[in-house]
Amino acid sequence: MGASNNRVSIDHIANLMNKVTYKCERIGHTTTTTCYAYLDDFHVGHGDSGCVDPGNFNYDLGKKFAKKRAYSDAYNNLWELEGYLLKVTGRLSTDF
Repeated sequence: MGASNNRVSIDHIANLMNKVTYKCERIGHTTTTTCYAYLDDFHVGHGDSGCVDPGNFNYDLGKKFAKKRAYSDAYNNLWELEGYLLKVTGRLSTDF
């Protein structure tokens, strides 16, 4: 039995990831920074970062690490979302 073309490709996920936008913010007056990843205004990922000592809090570093985690979460979630979409419709999101 040969390989099927009915699959989600790395290139497809990479193209979607190029369209992902991020919104980062500090949670109140805590040392936690959170970042949300969106694709076409749909939440696809999330990441947090924080530090123990408030004196060490650096928002720019917090954003960097939270965004890195949000990117990873979005990447993994898009594989699942696109795989499920392909399974139930026979099409990928870019086919609609």
